[in-house]
Amino acid sequence: MGSKKQKREKFLAEHPICCFCGGGSEAEEPDHIPSRAIFDDRQWPEGFEFPACVRCNRATRYDEEIVAFISRLYPDPAGAKRTEDFKKICETLERYRPDVMEEIRGTANQKKKALKENNIALEPGQAAGNAPLIRVGPLVNEAVTNFSRKLILALYYQQTGTILNHDAGIAIRWFSNLEVAQGKLPAELAQYIRGYPDIVRCNTSLKDQFSYGYTFSDCGRLSIFLVFFRRSFTIVGAVNLDSDKFDLPDIAKILKPYNHQSAA
Repeated sequence: MGSKKQKREKFLAEHPICCFCGGGSEAEEPDHIPSRAIFDDRQWPEGFEFPACVRCNRATRYDEEIVAFISRLYPDPAGAKRTEDFKKICETLERYRPDVMEEIRGTANQKKKALKENNIALEPGQAAGNAPLIRVGPLVNEAVTNFSRKLILALYYQQTGTILNHDAGIAIRWFSNLEVAQGKLPAELAQYIRGYPDIVRCNTSLKDQFSYGYTFSDCGRLSIFLVFFRRSFTIVGAVNLDSDKFDLPDIAKILKPYNHQSAA
């Protein structure tokens, strides 16, 4: 117990400022990003602890469970332990976010429409309501977007050792495995990615569960992160140190580091 406390104190001494809310708050506890719930046996990658104030640490509590659920949908959980982990995540969401589970399940008519729009054929004798599809609605989108903001803030800190302030902007777009299969993830992104860090725990690679690549512009003011969660979905995050100069469509939403004073 003493060793764990000493390790925590050493980490906070080395990283005294929260990396999620613009550099204005003292770090109070380590935060695991991506969360432990996303990994088999809760064995998260080494080196993926980040300094957080309490409010930032709690800011994505159930969003992380939603992401953990989605990340395990494809391929299906294999083995008794993975199945049990998935069951626990489902039980947590059913208890604390039943609205999200209802949205994810969708209705038979919604599934029938999705099958038609995506040209997906049912198995012989299979009803539309039993099709292996989830519905991604506004609640899921909000959860993944909020999680993605925190993830990109963490990865930026991981790669630069600096904290994004409130002048910076973050643009997020995530793609389901179906969208990736349909070619909606821009193929040219891969040619810009320069680094793919090792993702390991006790010399065991965890890249089958989580991996990412990144690139920075020559001036260092622009950066892109390409993040994969199993074969279930992909997140693209772009960072501009001057959000006013972000060249994005008018409909694009530019996110900022957390600002608890204005509840942003």
